[in-house]
Amino acid sequence: MSALLGLDYATSDDDELQEQTINECEITGDATATTARTTTQDEEDGLDGLPAEPPGAAAPEVQARIARFLDMQRVSSSQDQCAIPRFQTSLQSKKEVANPYILDKVVAYFGIDELHSNFSRDVFDPHGLALHEFSDHLAMEQKRRADERQQQQLARTRSHIPFVSAKQPSA
Repeated sequence: MSALLGLDYATSDDDELQEQTINECEITGDATATTARTTTQDEEDGLDGLPAEPPGAAAPEVQARIARFLDMQRVSSSQDQCAIPRFQTSLQSKKEVANPYILDKVVAYFGIDELHSNFSRDVFDPHGLALHEFSDHLAMEQKRRADERQQQQLARTRSHIPFVSAKQPSA
């Protein structure tokens, strides 16, 4: 997708690897993180259902990209405390990502299943969810109920208020 948009940043798979390597670098203090860190049993307890860590080290070019990103992040964060917002601003200012409807177009063009999951279907099937669990259906239901409530309130309002004169004159 980044080739389609003409962007030069990592894909989602590279982002996951980047986050993993950043976390390892914070622990080990190593910017290159060429060796995989073993996970203890205490750390695995919260990862039920996730696949095991792949064997071996990452590709050298991926490691180089991560090391370059970490160096850029260190330099910019040492100069300025708002380095990440500056990165986001520069990314948002690019013409390739300025179109807010590009996601819909890319999804339609490539036929991407937005509900896809990396879990097997017996563990989690996003297409097996009931219709009432989707946000757009919930929004439509809320709108329908609000409209009904408004109609009931309009029906209860009086169109005419009868005025009755006093039977005894006030003294």
